[in-house]
Amino acid sequence: MDLLTRLPPGVEVVHLITAGSPLGMDSVYRRLLSGGPISPEKVADWLNAWCPTDAVVVGCPLADDWADNPTDLAAVNARDRVHSIGEYLSQAGAVRSIGSRLAI
Repeated sequence: MDLLTRLPPGVEVVHLITAGSPLGMDSVYRRLLSGGPISPEKVADWLNAWCPTDAVVVGCPLADDWADNPTDLAAVNARDRVHSIGEYLSQAGAVRSIGSRLAI
């Protein structure tokens, strides 16, 4: 998230996907360069995939706390791979979200 605040002028992010992100934790978002749960202006669209059993996410969707409400996708990841990027990105909602941006 901090990297997005440092992008040069004119660079826009069409679609941001976070997966298994701890950005819902107060202790994490308070340390961001933005100073809190503020979506960078350069991000046009944001999908946040989270799994309720992923200890890194701590069961936190982001839409309740973040400005501009990212779209939350509750993932059902395999028990032995709850924090696996492969599990997150194989969710039908994530696949549709990515695919629709590639077709533009």
